Amino acid sequence: MTIGEGDGLYVKGQRTSLDATTRKIDMIFYREKEIRRAVKNARLESAGGHTGGSSGHALVSDPTAVQGIKAATELKSVTLYDGVVVHHPEKWLNVIDATYERLDDWQRRAVKMRYQGEKYTEVGAKLHISKSTYYAMVNEAQTFAIAAACQLGLVRVV
Repeated sequence: MTIGEGDGLYVKGQRTSLDATTRKIDMIFYREKEIRRAVKNARLESAGGHTGGSSGHALVSDPTAVQGIKAATELKSVTLYDGVVVHHPEKWLNVIDATYERLDDWQRRAVKMRYQGEKYTEVGAKLHISKSTYYAMVNEAQTFAIAAACQLGLVRVV
């Protein structure tokens, strides 16, 4: 399965959007830690040097240069533990980071709690906010994330 296919991720106690783009954003945010771990592991796996050559000529590698090039090259995709493939994972992590940076402290806490699986009733009780305030905060975060994902070419809305 690839992120963006199917119905997305369902979390008990959370509303699931009817909009496929919002479901995609939700899935990415719900799986942020897994994506970060997969990116880190992919980077560690690709940290080897290169030697070799052709026509009988041996090339002496520069492991530092090779490592720098690999670190600067964007990962095309990572596969999560359950086989889900996330294309452009580092761009998605940029979307998450930019979204959280955009929010104020209360909004950030509420949205992070949501994507860590807490129900709106728990978030409301902990932060002393109403249901409508909670959903307004989540909606604002989702709207910004969709715009950021569009800007990075990760989703299309038209």
